[in-house]
Amino acid sequence: MQKIAQIRDREAKVVKWIVPREEIYQGKFINKYPDITFELYEEHGLGSSLYLPIASLNATHKKISGEHRRHGVFFI
Repeated sequence: MQKIAQIRDREAKVVKWIVPREEIYQGKFINKYPDITFELYEEHGLGSSLYLPIASLNATHKKISGEHRRHGVFFI
């Protein structure tokens, strides 16, 4: 978590916060949560491209991010 928290893009911090899953949830479905949870600053996004940095500025992130947002709504 310390290494992830230190990721920077052009000297700017990328990660707002990072915590172990137990700080977010402690119910019977804890095994369904990822080991760590984090939030990036809004102008950054994560990618899985082999030839780009793991975190970088993304001008289209708000429009076509394909990722989850903090204030999303989920229905079952």
